[in-house]
Parts: sequence; C-alpha cells; structure tokens
Amino acid sequence: RFFGTEVFGLYTLGLVVLRITELVARLGLDSGAMRFISMSRKDNAGKVKGILISASFISFINGILIGGVIYLFAGFVSESIFHKPALTDIIKTFALCVPFIATMTVTATASQGFHTTKYAVYIKDIIQPSANIALVILFVQLGYGISWVVNAFAISHVIALLAGFYFIANQFPEIREKTIKPMYETKRLLSYSAPLLLTGMLYLVIAWTDTFMLGYMKTSTDVGIYRAASQVPMFLTLLLGASNSIYAPAVA
Repeated sequence: RFFGTEVFGLYTLGLVVLRITELVARLGLDSGAMRFISMSRKDNAGKVKGILISASFISFINGILIGGVIYLFAGFVSESIFHKPALTDIIKTFALCVPFIATMTVTATASQGFHTTKYAVYIKDIIQPSANIALVILFVQLGYGISWVVNAFAISHVIALLAGFYFIANQFPEIREKTIKPMYETKRLLSYSAPLLLTGMLYLVIAWTDTFMLGYMKTSTDVGIYRAASQVPMFLTLLLGASNSIYAPAVA
C-alpha cells in the first residue's frame, strides 16, 4: 500500500526464501514437541521439561546456522536465481529473523501439547501479526524504507517468542523448578520430527511454487500484483485452520 507493487514483490520473494529457510531450521520439531508433550504431560514432568528445552534450543541454534548460510549467499540467490540484485538486502535482513521465527513456531505449537490451543492462537495469530502491523505503521509514518518493514517483521517475532516463553511457563510451572531435572530424548525427538520436514516441504511447494516461479521468470511488479490478489481467497481457509488446530493435539 505504501511502497508500490515492485517493492512488495521484492518483499514477497524475500518472504519465500525466509519460509523455506525457517522450515529447514525447525526440522519438524514443532510437531514432534507437541506429540511428545501430549504423551508425557500428566506423568513425567522431567520429560516435558527436556522436550521443551531441547526443541527450543535446537531450533534456535539451527536457525542461526541456516540463517547465516542464507545471509552469506543472499547475493547469489538474488542475482542467479531471481535475477534481481535489489533483493539482496531484503534477503539478508530476513535471514536475521530465522532463529526467532523457527523457535517461536516450535514454542507456539508445543503449547498445544498441553491440550489447549488458545496460547498458540495468542502467539501466532494475535500477538505477532498485531505487533507487525503496529511496527510497520510506525516505521512508515517515520519515513523509513522497506528494510525497516522487514525489521518490523523480525521484531514482531521476537515479541511473540518472548510471549511464547511466558505462556509456556504459565502452562508448565515445573520448567522453573530446579528440583525437576530435564530428561532429554533428543535422538527420539529428532527421529520422529525430521521426517516431518518432508511434509512441510510439500506444503511449501503447494503454497509458494507459483510465487517462486513468477520471481524467476517475471518482474518484481508482476510478483507483487499476483501475491496481493492471491491472498484474498485465503480467508476461505479460516474455518479449516481453526478446526485443524483443535484436532491435531487430540490425535497426538
């Protein structure tokens, strides 16, 4: 709305790169943490504590590593894949978000393992988007450029991540008790979670291939127009998303 279709197209392509990177950084730990917490929440506080710590730590460290690689190769991705040198700085800024987005998603989904969806909704669907919108409006009114819009996206995920830690501590007060030793089952958690990365990749193929291919073959303006139009029908998926968020922990 404020920067025009070309800049929005560049922002969208940076978001595509971010979504792929963040998915790899998560390693499916969001679904794995939800499953194992749901199984152990009533009778083994040590296991739950170990799952929460290991899932958050692994996703954050992996996010730093994967985000660092994308930061270093931002120029290559922008010029060799998308043929848009102006995209480099946007990808670099998005790369700094990776550890926070990955860990926030893991934390929010893990909270569903306690058989409630409200905290995940607070984190992912209320706090993060609200903070993002507020910061974008603030930075635009201050006259800042598109890099600060990307920064707003990053800061909103940091805020949501901190809120996630707060909600987890409320749901599971034992995480603060030093007398309860965490029981780590990292190998078991990863062996279950990592294959789910394939499922996430298939979802990305469905959700982002059109945008990716437009970025490769057409201009940033074309990407911006297409992305804006394609978001309108997404409102139809609201009911499906609401029912799935309730159904998943029950199945686990």
